Amino acid sequence: MKENRVKWIMLIMLPALFLLVGCEKLPDFLRFDRYFGPQKKIEKPVGEKTLPVPTGTILARVNDRIITLDDFNETFGTLPEELKTAYLESPQGKIGFLYELVDRELLIEEALARKIDKDEKLLKLVEDFRDQVLYNEVLTLEVEKIKVMPNEVKDYYNSFKTEFVQPEEREVSVILLPTEPEARTVLIQLLEGGNFAALAKEKSTGPNKNNGGKMGFIVKKTPLTPADKKTVFPKLEEVAFSLDTGGTSNIFKGPQGYYIIRLDKIKPPVQQALSERWDDIEKALQLTKQRQVLINLLNKLRSEAKPYEVHEQLLAK
Repeated sequence: MKENRVKWIMLIMLPALFLLVGCEKLPDFLRFDRYFGPQKKIEKPVGEKTLPVPTGTILARVNDRIITLDDFNETFGTLPEELKTAYLESPQGKIGFLYELVDRELLIEEALARKIDKDEKLLKLVEDFRDQVLYNEVLTLEVEKIKVMPNEVKDYYNSFKTEFVQPEEREVSVILLPTEPEARTVLIQLLEGGNFAALAKEKSTGPNKNNGGKMGFIVKKTPLTPADKKTVFPKLEEVAFSLDTGGTSNIFKGPQGYYIIRLDKIKPPVQQALSERWDDIEKALQLTKQRQVLINLLNKLRSEAKPYEVHEQLLAK
């Protein structure tokens, strides 16, 4: 049964997905509640060949095929959690799943009776699927044995400590105006002591006008900028990181018009502890080691392949 797990899952998924929307919405041929009434006993003809003796508790016999309790539990256990939950929400859910397996066996036998398994296109598809499984399995076997030792994580952290610093953050408020003359008028009001938040609410056309122009905290954009940190277009970043706390900028042009910003607060950079980044470092080292193992394996296989020819120049034509 184990070697067929992937095929079981692929063939079970469609009815299982229908289960998520409720049994009453399914077409009759997919409704498992149709099984819960009285079942007709199927009489086997005299002289029928003897079925193979199974190991374990038999849940169902379908012609020459047998589904055991172990088969059922293993297959059910490989379902995604959301599908398991959907089945278990109904008192009859597992029974429905069993009948889906029974129906699957009946349909497989029907396919064999029609000699669909001899179809050339299907055989090619099966071969491609087999090759993909073998490809995935050899990769898994190579990389799953790779381990990262605690001292390697510590050494990496200590060697690249500057990589694990929370960047400086600056809280910025923005007034955005459509034209330079309008922006100049607002700037004069600010220089005369006008309230930045009040003028933002009254004059700004930016998305943050209703909360006094507050944009929140931003960081400098770098290749290592964390994904959860806000960045802005280059000119706004440049101006924001040139101001002192409480300072107001001159007018500058941006993508949506003319900007005036105020720097409200500065959060200095913070060195992250090793414990905060342990998992990230461990995963990065694991990937690096796995990549190197695969490179070494491929180099070995290329050197041993006879012949080994790659005519890449033909692609340039």
